[in-house]
Amino acid sequence: ARTGSQVSRIGPFALSVRAPNAASLSSVTGVAWVERIRASRRLMFTPSDPLAVRQWYLSRIHAFDAWSQVPNLVGVRVAILDSGIDSAHPELQSRIEDGKSFVSSSWENDTNGHGTFVAGEIAAALNNAQGIAGVGFPAKLLIAKIVRADGTISADAEASAIRWAVDNGARVINMSFGGVRDPSDPDGDTYSPLEAAAVRYAVDKGVLVVAAVGNADNAPTEPWGYAGYPAALPHVLGV
Repeated sequence: ARTGSQVSRIGPFALSVRAPNAASLSSVTGVAWVERIRASRRLMFTPSDPLAVRQWYLSRIHAFDAWSQVPNLVGVRVAILDSGIDSAHPELQSRIEDGKSFVSSSWENDTNGHGTFVAGEIAAALNNAQGIAGVGFPAKLLIAKIVRADGTISADAEASAIRWAVDNGARVINMSFGGVRDPSDPDGDTYSPLEAAAVRYAVDKGVLVVAAVGNADNAPTEPWGYAGYPAALPHVLGV
């Protein structure tokens, strides 16, 4: 090491060096080459959607860092169990494969906007000069409406929707909701054998089940120390 130098290992055969004159390191015994890494160099594409700059989570999760240009990907079916969807939304029209309602209103009418919001985060059209960029932009959506007009979800509707999604080719099931888990209070714990059986059915079929860990809604305190259901069930990816 030299005065003013900062050295860190970036691989089995490479070191990253911050030094006033890194080029002089090429004369050091054992150094095969020295390459200046420019800050302007980028190996990922940037969506052109006008609101992508406001999607703070894209950079946080390095959503598009793996590709230097828009990849030609084959979209898998992603089921969204939620409040329905605005099926006429220009960001989502081309993404919807099928839908079914498990409540009294149409799946093509979003009761409170949450289902459309989630669908947009997942599959909004990419580089179409409007709106946002979907993280899973090639996804093909299966929409299962399970949220009633009052915002509640029955275990029966949820379980039926999970099985419908699996039987209709879903490879991922997204459930951005949850019930409180409270091991110390059976009366306040929302564990449902019916929900657990439906999730097990999906997992046994090789489907990735994703669910919200919980925002402490209806929990005794906030933050709450336990993941909610169905996120707390085995083999569910909790977010």
